[in-house]
Amino acid sequence: MSNFIQSFLDKLEENHINYLHWKSNTNIEKALIGEDDLDILVDPNKKYEIYQLFKEMHILRAYSEKDSWQNEIFHYFGLDIEAQKMIHIHLHFLLEVGYDFDKSVNLPIVKTYMESKEYYKNRIYIPSVENEYILLIIRLMLKNALTPFLMLLPMGQWAMVKSQSRKGVVRGSAYREYLDLRHRSNREKLEEALDTTFPFLDKALFYSCEEVIEQNNSLKAYFAKSKAMKKALEAYSYHSGWVSFFKSFYRINQVRLEKVFGNRVKSKKIPANGGRIFAFVGGDGAGKSSNIEKLSSVLGHHYYVETIHVGRPNQVGRPKNYFMGRQIRNVGKLLMRVGVSSLGNALNYVGLAVERKQAFMKAQNIKAQGGIVILDRIPLEGVSKMDGPSIEREMGDKHPWLAKIEQNLHRSITGIDELIVLKLDPKIALVRRPEDDPDELLIRSGQIWEYDFSNRANTTVIDTSNSFKYVEDHVLTTVWASLNAKVHIAELAGLAGTGKSTTKHYLQEQYSTAQFALNDEGRGVFLCQNFCKYLKIYTQSKEVKVELVKASMKMDIFLHNLKQGNYDNNRMFVFDQGAIYYTMRLMVEIPKLEPLFLAELSKLLPYYDKVIFLEAPLEVLYERINNREQNHRIKEADMFVQRAFLESHYNAFIKILDLCRQHGVRVHQIDTHENSITMVEEQIDGILRKN
Repeated sequence: MSNFIQSFLDKLEENHINYLHWKSNTNIEKALIGEDDLDILVDPNKKYEIYQLFKEMHILRAYSEKDSWQNEIFHYFGLDIEAQKMIHIHLHFLLEVGYDFDKSVNLPIVKTYMESKEYYKNRIYIPSVENEYILLIIRLMLKNALTPFLMLLPMGQWAMVKSQSRKGVVRGSAYREYLDLRHRSNREKLEEALDTTFPFLDKALFYSCEEVIEQNNSLKAYFAKSKAMKKALEAYSYHSGWVSFFKSFYRINQVRLEKVFGNRVKSKKIPANGGRIFAFVGGDGAGKSSNIEKLSSVLGHHYYVETIHVGRPNQVGRPKNYFMGRQIRNVGKLLMRVGVSSLGNALNYVGLAVERKQAFMKAQNIKAQGGIVILDRIPLEGVSKMDGPSIEREMGDKHPWLAKIEQNLHRSITGIDELIVLKLDPKIALVRRPEDDPDELLIRSGQIWEYDFSNRANTTVIDTSNSFKYVEDHVLTTVWASLNAKVHIAELAGLAGTGKSTTKHYLQEQYSTAQFALNDEGRGVFLCQNFCKYLKIYTQSKEVKVELVKASMKMDIFLHNLKQGNYDNNRMFVFDQGAIYYTMRLMVEIPKLEPLFLAELSKLLPYYDKVIFLEAPLEVLYERINNREQNHRIKEADMFVQRAFLESHYNAFIKILDLCRQHGVRVHQIDTHENSITMVEEQIDGILRKN
């Protein structure tokens, strides 16, 4: 078993987190060594504990195309340094089943299903064979219904029809899993499981579905029985078959179009904290190429990873054809052929600088989409021999205007997330690379070896005279730490009169570099993207319609920027009117859309660290509101009006704080009536400074 997985399972036990590996246990041995996903079903009452455990173990969430149409199903990744692989934990809080593009059935059996768990070889909890077998039958029927067949392209449909009797309808690992579970299940226990865990499922229907899968040679039989299965599960379906069809049609064709015309990055999963750019520099023989290849292999199994050679963008591997730079270099080559060698050579260097800039801009674009870019070399001040400006160094002041252009292009290549410097003593490099020119190697490797990188931010220096395994582990640890680095978000919340405004002024003085409000930059794009949602908010609200639309828009923009990694890793947010405040306002103003607002907030909460909730008795709040200088909508209003206002806001906050706890956010409650202003400020300061 993977040591990382063993540690993860041990901590689940230590924290009394009720879980089981709920499906695909035919391949459980592969899952335990990290070759397959860990499909973990966790008791929904243990959300806070599991999220805290993920933070402790640096297990990072990732987003996929399907996240927007799946409920309570999430992708998380840990890094097994020893095995040098990513461990995929597919986290479930519900048993949602159905077609991949519309898991529309939520089976209400989480509790009873988990009660059947068995301890597999004293290593991991799995369900009883019989429960897993029954659930597999349901899953296979829904996955091979008419709608999934209709979603296939015509050639795929024809291939299925043509080969159904010869190759079977269900094939490969899915059918092997069926055969394995059928063989290991006990028929008497199967009857008992149908009675206790699946009482809503008619036994005759179950056995007829089992027979269809056993014969496995008729699409028509699958369609008929899957229709009956859907009818039996109708009470647990989110919507009708027609709605499911149209949702699936839209989603699958959206994915197809993106693959043909759109974003290659979305073909894989995206780290929750946004994309990253990692740059490698190193002397000859330092192992730069092998470490880049290793890192790309480890991360590229799940994330979109692209390696770009910035040193020689158009000369390494398949030409990338950076058009502008290439054309400038072509002009330079032409001038050299006709005898204007000096100017031609200078233009060649300018063209190379343009290509490097274009390559870096490509990297930035991939990062903005959530991808990971590994740069092979990058221009650095003080390390000129490999990738620095060359015109002034080689030609003096002969072409000053071209030298200036070249220098400015190199200086503009900034904004990487982590620089990894592989240092190697040039004497060792000579031994490792005996075929290289020794004088050239000593100069190139010597610059990296002698240069002091200690004052550079986001830079890791590794002495590669150590073992290859040591260097690879160090690189992976550094990269994983960068991927886990996120902004620090805290929000100060509370009812009117609890002292939130006074406390905010204190915090602004103490944390001058923190951001205290959400912005709405780029709102035009989001207005187009989420027009239907904003229109619903506008039409459903009675007052302050525009303000409520802006509140929802600010939350969407903030989430987008967090996903894109658009904030510096050390950026701190201390909101007094952040996502929690805006969600509370939306819930109070438009109660019927409360589930929508809570669902939107749930997307942001994984990024939150802390919530500080200021509170005081309602009678105290009445007095404070009536006595303060600032106007308030309930100032000096009838006591019944004040009570109704404060209670509606308080009840909304209670729901939000419960949701925060479920997502692993630490909620700190401070009574501002029992504590003086100074004491409140000291407590909040201590909370914010504590990791």
